[in-house]
Amino acid sequence: MPSLERLSAEDVRILHLESETIAGHTCKVVIFERIRGRDLCDLVRQRIAERLDRVPRARQCVVPTKGPDRGACWCDDPAFAIERHVRPAIATGGRMARDGLRALVAEIMAGRLDRNHPLWSIDVVDSLAGGRSALVWRIHHCMADGMTAMHWMSELLFDDVDEGPSQPKEAPIASPAGRPARLHSFATVEHAPAVLARELRPGSESAPFAAAIGRNRAVAFARGSLAEMHTAARSHEPGATINDVLLTVVAGGVRHWLESQDLPLHAIRLKVPVSMHAARGADLGNRDSFMFVDVPLADPDARSRLRAVHRQTANRKEHHDAQTLYSVFDTLGRVAPLGHAVTRLSMSPHVFAVNVSNVPGPRDVRTLHAARVDELYSLAEIAPHHALRVAAASLAGSMFVGLNVDPDAVPAVDVLATGIQASMAELADAADSSTAT
Repeated sequence: MPSLERLSAEDVRILHLESETIAGHTCKVVIFERIRGRDLCDLVRQRIAERLDRVPRARQCVVPTKGPDRGACWCDDPAFAIERHVRPAIATGGRMARDGLRALVAEIMAGRLDRNHPLWSIDVVDSLAGGRSALVWRIHHCMADGMTAMHWMSELLFDDVDEGPSQPKEAPIASPAGRPARLHSFATVEHAPAVLARELRPGSESAPFAAAIGRNRAVAFARGSLAEMHTAARSHEPGATINDVLLTVVAGGVRHWLESQDLPLHAIRLKVPVSMHAARGADLGNRDSFMFVDVPLADPDARSRLRAVHRQTANRKEHHDAQTLYSVFDTLGRVAPLGHAVTRLSMSPHVFAVNVSNVPGPRDVRTLHAARVDELYSLAEIAPHHALRVAAASLAGSMFVGLNVDPDAVPAVDVLATGIQASMAELADAADSSTAT
């Protein structure tokens, strides 16, 4: 009998983070042209069932192991049924409006995946306003991080494409180009104290996002043009990246929301996940590190925020903070008391206020049964005393931003989304003015 594959220490830690108020899954919302004359749920079931051999993990469930380490193994689900994992969304009595989709996604985010079976599900919305359909795909974070989930989507769902010769992809957020994911132990020992002091020091004011978390969720979406974001970065701050622009506009959205709530405009510290996957990102499990960026909010000028963001991300890339933290946390994770203590510190609301991730998706158009995919939003779960979570994904020249909140702690999440859109427009307009002069 073959030996069972154990979950990594990081994946077990993620599994145990789930609680009565915190779910463990991430979510992708795929919006595409409606496929008429065929049952969409049946089409999706058939497509995924035919391709499960490409992603064997999608047939596996988590089985706890005996012992004090509270570990777990991956095991094929003997009762696997595609109908359990791909199902029609709750009946809406006709075509669903965009606000209805947001409400549905929020309800799905607040739910839980069945631990007796593989930890993923797809809710199918056949008829969406504007002649569109939608899929709401949840995957537990212990099964796949953002890069792996994007790989699953290409392998299991989208129509196959001939990508031709391999081309370099847009780097995940803040990942230093060309830097290997592993860091030599000597370099880790040498740089770890300075990196830990820089990254894990007490951060800026985190209220009101440091509230106690309940089970309710609300979501909102924003989108922007990658070309406009690139032009804004190049125009306003030499060397700035699209990821720098993303952090800048998210901070702008927070500023807009704070003003709407008559709250003070403190600086805000953002947590920025950094993928440690190999270039093609096809390996399984979680391979994430992070860094922190402080963004001033008092200045209304988005260009000033962009300059502040870029100075910090450039400094952290130069000193390889994310790689050092990855090595340190991987090492300490093998020593339970130390690993738990450092992880708790890195998740403290005293260290950061809002987590902002960005996972690059396909550069070219993708289709599902020849229907063009128009939008691809990512959502990640909030955390204890972190009532707002921001996740971005890109597809075919657009950036899609998903906001997930506890609405009792962060009301009017649509105001946040509006602020992000306004910040994008502000940077783009300023870049146009700069080019014209």
